[in-house]
Amino acid sequence: MKNKLLTILAILSLPGFLFAGSSASSVVGIEKYGELAIAEFATKVEQALDERQVNVAIMARAGRYQEDLPKGVEYTHCGIAVFEAVRSPEGKISYVYTVYNLYQGAGGRKNRSHLVQDFVYDMCAGIAEPKIGIIIPNEKIQREMLKVLRSPFYSELHNENYNLIANPYNDDFDNCVSHTLEVVVAAKLQTTNAQEVNNTIQDTYDAHIMKLSLFQEIGIGFMEGATLDDQASNNIYTATFGSVRDYMREQGIVEDFIEITM
Repeated sequence: MKNKLLTILAILSLPGFLFAGSSASSVVGIEKYGELAIAEFATKVEQALDERQVNVAIMARAGRYQEDLPKGVEYTHCGIAVFEAVRSPEGKISYVYTVYNLYQGAGGRKNRSHLVQDFVYDMCAGIAEPKIGIIIPNEKIQREMLKVLRSPFYSELHNENYNLIANPYNDDFDNCVSHTLEVVVAAKLQTTNAQEVNNTIQDTYDAHIMKLSLFQEIGIGFMEGATLDDQASNNIYTATFGSVRDYMREQGIVEDFIEITM
């Protein structure tokens, strides 16, 4: 009974963001703001990209309220938005922004992920905070990222073993941010060598160091979809949208960063 109580306390002590994996079915924004408001917001986001003539951008949402997120973390899910042709069920072709995502929950399992292509509306549907963050790479990196997305290497970079706090310094697990980082690095290097991508991340990327209490670390051991098995030191390293933005700025491959609010 004592051990069971300790387990419950450990799980309850976990920060809220650990229960907010990047799912394709997230509709917290629709529940909070309504379908019409989300549709209007998605249009506003697309117009902001279109006005800047952006072809490829990294887009992020906060699927949890800011007070539930750890220090230094503003967003919980990111994907890559691409302006491209889409054919409707009726056969009509139109150009819109689609979003390339890595989502948790492949086969109904929280420790597995899959690659899913959806739309800006779906990104906005999962917002708890009324904002979307957007990294606009420079034109060269946009072109190179598109090449990666269009190639088999995009899927080859994907590791279906999902970890909400995956360590980006090894390839044991993946999540939406670490996979996006891999695409960015592959584009910058113009490579299809996964080992080269991983080595470059280890050598040049400053991961976010997450601070968890002992109880929180114990609680992670009881969660499907979150693990510390890939952490090799006292520090808990993970990739965040903010640290990817900072990395791209340091590498000189960012044209702009914008936040769109409702």
